[in-house]
Amino acid sequence: MTKITIPKLDRSKLAAVLITALVIILIVILILSQNMDGIRAFLLRSGKIGLVISVGLYGLLGATPIPSEPLTVLLSALYGPFYITIVRHLGNLLSGMVEYYIGRQIGDISDFEKTP
Repeated sequence: MTKITIPKLDRSKLAAVLITALVIILIVILILSQNMDGIRAFLLRSGKIGLVISVGLYGLLGATPIPSEPLTVLLSALYGPFYITIVRHLGNLLSGMVEYYIGRQIGDISDFEKTP
């Protein structure tokens, strides 16, 4: 019978990454949930730069459990569907890269590849 050994995890590094990710998620949730009118007003004032900022917002939303559909509806009303289709695709690409980075950091800390 083959004995399976599980490598010891560096629990302090894993805890630091998870706590950092949770703090960032909570901050983004609080900012976005309480300031949606402020975000809308800022995007209206900023003009086309607001599109670039919106790509960053999509990237931040990728690290949180907040769906990005309300942002898409808001931006579509402000800028029109053509621009927002491009912004949404770029933002979701950035979001996927953020999620991959977080998952990669957790995978590196836990050493899944060294498991026999």
